[in-house]
Amino acid sequence: MSTVAARFAGGLAPTLLFGFVTHVAVAVVNMLAIPFYLRLMGAEAYGLVGFYFVLQAWILLFDFGVGPAVGRQLSRYRAGALRAEEAVSLLGAAEAFFLIGGLIAGAACFFGTGWVAGHWLGPSRLPAEVVNLALRLAGLQLVVRWLSGLYQTALVGLGRQMATNTVAVVGAIARNLGAVGALILGSHSPSTFFVVWASITLAEAGANRLLLSRAMPRAPIRWRPGWKLLSKEFGFAAGLAISSAMFTIINQADKLTLSHILPLGEFGVFSLVISICAGITLVVPPMVQSFQPRLTTLLAQAKRTEFVEVYRLAIALSIVLAVGLAGTIAARPDLVVYAWTGNHEIALRLAPTLTLFAVGSGIASLLYPPFLLQYAQGVIRLHVIGSLVFGTVWIPAAIWAAVTFGTLGAGAVWLIGNLMYVLLWAPLVHRRLLTSQERHGLSLKTWLRAALLAGLLATTRLIDTDGFDRMAALCLLASISAVAMSIATLLSRDLRAYFSGMVGYSGRFSR
Repeated sequence: MSTVAARFAGGLAPTLLFGFVTHVAVAVVNMLAIPFYLRLMGAEAYGLVGFYFVLQAWILLFDFGVGPAVGRQLSRYRAGALRAEEAVSLLGAAEAFFLIGGLIAGAACFFGTGWVAGHWLGPSRLPAEVVNLALRLAGLQLVVRWLSGLYQTALVGLGRQMATNTVAVVGAIARNLGAVGALILGSHSPSTFFVVWASITLAEAGANRLLLSRAMPRAPIRWRPGWKLLSKEFGFAAGLAISSAMFTIINQADKLTLSHILPLGEFGVFSLVISICAGITLVVPPMVQSFQPRLTTLLAQAKRTEFVEVYRLAIALSIVLAVGLAGTIAARPDLVVYAWTGNHEIALRLAPTLTLFAVGSGIASLLYPPFLLQYAQGVIRLHVIGSLVFGTVWIPAAIWAAVTFGTLGAGAVWLIGNLMYVLLWAPLVHRRLLTSQERHGLSLKTWLRAALLAGLLATTRLIDTDGFDRMAALCLLASISAVAMSIATLLSRDLRAYFSGMVGYSGRFSR
């Protein structure tokens, strides 16, 4: 591992670190703004924002796997396995596909808002015209964000993660500061929020498109070869589309159900749980952005040994980050909500539900390395089969639990489902795609370390926090997270070897 660490310290480590910094910054900005949104708009209007975040996940169904397929091919272009004119033509065909799909999705959002407002969302005291206008603007925001997602994926495939992450940070700051400012100075309507968000997201999409045009080679778009190349990716893209659809439904079926059965104000409060769990999954994008192009490139260059070692590093980092974020939130959920909102009542009300969703989200983040293992090799059959098999049981259970037991039932199914998925599916993927020597130590030792760390985090509930103000609560949470991540790092042989290699690499470089 030390050899691999030295070789990739100049590329992987800075990209990964910058990715985490920018995604943490985006998450922090978003979370700092939420208490202001609740105070300025009220719980019912913020319920519409929470419903938008649910729809934001569902819009991924219209991707049909094209975005990730294009990102993978652009990584192959970087490795020399695809010609410049082929890369340009493939991107042009994908962009046309997204533009056409965006127009269709936009029309559906525009004409379907009346039914959603009148027949799906829970009871509300907001005027019907306010809800309708807000939902239409939310639909516009969804379409623009979906198109920007293609540009971000393409930039990641080209190794321009730092550029697109910088745009994401600037966009997040502008969106939230702009929305809070507009709500303070103007109307407190949710439409004000969505106008600002859609405008900034449009500018963000334009910036990513400009970066992409500069990163792509200078070659003419040949539409026929471009569509032909895109059609060749149909099998891979279709597999991604099916698994992505199942993943989205598994992720969002309970939340969509709760948006229907809960009053809009109560769903607005529950949206805080969704927002916190979105903060947990912030570990995923930088992991994917950093490791996906690297793993794909290593395989294209036939460097199998280095490929496996970098993959093991991805697993180790996933565990450390899941423990640091999800583990801390699950251990002291009441403290997390209080430090964030300053409201003891909401903190106590959400604590049990947040514990279940936080643990489930932490476990879910461990599913991404096995997916990257398949993605890099262009073989995702196991991912599709796993999604279909688990989804067949999981989705009805999630809907039933949400209807019968509300948010606690949904959280319990989320935790149990993800745990079963990791325990049963990840080892199967490793057995099929790695040799016995390559997968040595990836199962039993991993879970023993996880169990030890979970026990240590559970002991933090013994700390008496009565009388803590919000700053003291935040400092305690940061300390718990830092200690947990440090212990997890020391327990991981792969991470110890990686950091030792980086120190050796830095020493040789300084000499």
